[in-house]
Amino acid sequence: TPTEGSACKDDGDFTFSYEADGKTATSCEELTTVLKKWAKIKTACKKKFKYPDATGTKTFLSDICLLTCRNCPSASPTKVPSKILSGSPTETPTESSTGTPTEGSACKDDGDF
Repeated sequence: TPTEGSACKDDGDFTFSYEADGKTATSCEELTTVLKKWAKIKTACKKKFKYPDATGTKTFLSDICLLTCRNCPSASPTKVPSKILSGSPTETPTESSTGTPTEGSACKDDGDF
C-alpha cells in the first residue's frame, strides 16, 4: 500500500497508459481531465498496473490514485448521514404513548440523539 493511508492523495509521479473511447489517460490527474465521467474513471480504477515502476507488483489503480478513485476512508460522505440514521426516532414517541409518565423522563429531549 502506498503511503500507509496517512496521506490520502494521488501519486502524481506515477505514469501508466489507460485507454477508453480512443482517449488515453497517463496519470491520476488525466483520469479526471481526459475521461471526465465518473463511470469511466471508476472502470479505470479497477485496472491493475505495475507499481511503483515496471518491476513492481500489479496494483489496483484505486490504490495509486486514491483521491481520483475516491478510495479515501476519511473522505466518505456517508459517515455523517449514517450517524443521524442510526439513532432511532421512535424511542421518544413509544415511551410517551404508554400513557404512564411515572418515570418523569418521557417528556424531555433525547440528549444522546
